[in-house]
Amino acid sequence: MMNTPNCYLAQAGAEEANHKIDERTPSNQSRSSFGFVPFFKQNCISLYHPHEPIRALFEELLKEVVSQEKIALIVESLYKYCPKTLLSLAFVLPSFFSLDHPMIKRLEDMLQRYRLSANTFDQAAAYLALVMIEKTAQEEFPVDVEKFALPFANKDLFEEDVKIPSPFTYIPLALIAILVFKKTGDEKAKKVALSIASWQKSLLMTQGDMLIGPWMKEKDFSKANYYIWNYLLFSAVCGEYREKEALFRAIEKLPMELLEKIDPLTYFIAEAVEDCNNDENQLELDTLSSGKVFGLTVDGQEEGKWALSLFGDKTGFGSFGKNKIQIVSFGPHFFPLGEVDRFGIERGFNVLERSNESIQDHFTGWTLATYVSDEGRVWLNINLKKEAHGWKLQLKTEHLKKEQRFAFVFFVSAKSAQIGRQMKLYSSSLDRYVGQKETIHFSCGEEFLTIEPQFSTEQEVIPLAGMDHFWGADFLVAHTIKSCNQIYEWLIK
Repeated sequence: MMNTPNCYLAQAGAEEANHKIDERTPSNQSRSSFGFVPFFKQNCISLYHPHEPIRALFEELLKEVVSQEKIALIVESLYKYCPKTLLSLAFVLPSFFSLDHPMIKRLEDMLQRYRLSANTFDQAAAYLALVMIEKTAQEEFPVDVEKFALPFANKDLFEEDVKIPSPFTYIPLALIAILVFKKTGDEKAKKVALSIASWQKSLLMTQGDMLIGPWMKEKDFSKANYYIWNYLLFSAVCGEYREKEALFRAIEKLPMELLEKIDPLTYFIAEAVEDCNNDENQLELDTLSSGKVFGLTVDGQEEGKWALSLFGDKTGFGSFGKNKIQIVSFGPHFFPLGEVDRFGIERGFNVLERSNESIQDHFTGWTLATYVSDEGRVWLNINLKKEAHGWKLQLKTEHLKKEQRFAFVFFVSAKSAQIGRQMKLYSSSLDRYVGQKETIHFSCGEEFLTIEPQFSTEQEVIPLAGMDHFWGADFLVAHTIKSCNQIYEWLIK
């Protein structure tokens, strides 16, 4: 029997779910210590499903005296799980067992198998876990930064059926890489972390919101994970600066309903980053640059910030942010609306040459609408150009058949939507607009964004519930597209 280390003590009994994260954080908790770490210490158990063995492990850790035999029995049932679970064990077990204990040896054997995995994320997670239990040989970090450059010839970085990377894979990968660098000084790991961090930093807006950006599948979206993982990455790489502090304040405002969906591995990552943040392997802020990374383009002018891609996997073209209002995703959509498997673009990195090197004032290129078996293939040409007042977005289709019901859709995060002079809709309301095209004025406090179709069309504006559904959007705006080879235009300002 042995005492539980303080770092794994959790307070029993979660408070009511409608509290905010700042109400769970001690008032003297500094942001340099990642104010949401105490949230995990108090609530880590509730973040796991009741039937998950790792929850039983945390329940054991709540006790004043912990049985090594009980822990060993629980851990035994966890060895069949994925490298993320094994990485969690690598953070926990050294606090209870010596590094030459058979439990650690068993964990090492499992991790060595994953080092041979074809999935690069699994390789990286296993590598960091071996670092945590001090079992790595002298090999370098198993990820090459070149795998993040176009073309994406190396599909082993992600699951075989995925043509593009997901932020919910490559941001945790960056956190793994930065921890490896800080613990070992591995330069390959440093380059991977900086490559990803520089792209993510370019998506951070001055008021603390993150552009959702492209490559984000609706079914995988978690605003809490996305914001907190980015905050951890910026904290580990960039040190202190204004936008990162604003991101922290945005995290504090997230409702508990979203925070309870945080990947529990985040707790261990947060503590590890905090522990490493004062070591000698520090990185300067100017190491990063906001620019073209991963083959995407970003513009940060005062009129708003775009993040676009011609590549996708049932994902949108990208997003546009203007202060507190955001077009979180936009792209083609076969009817019926709201069925996300019928939304977006679908084109792999290894089959299309890159477009412009930078948005600046003009971005253009060809891609494919998401393949739907009963609809066939539709080609799309997108053209975005800076105007004197706002941006002009143009779309042209090829191979669109007259009988196909097809629309171009914007998912927008805002408090309200004024449709011409006819009606005003509010987020989460049951009202909707169906009619001819009208200029739509979105607002959030004193902030405004306008989407103005420049052609005659059927228009729908549908309030949504926000939260994590449809990338956190509050409104779906759809304009019916009927003609092939015709140019359709919108003015966005």
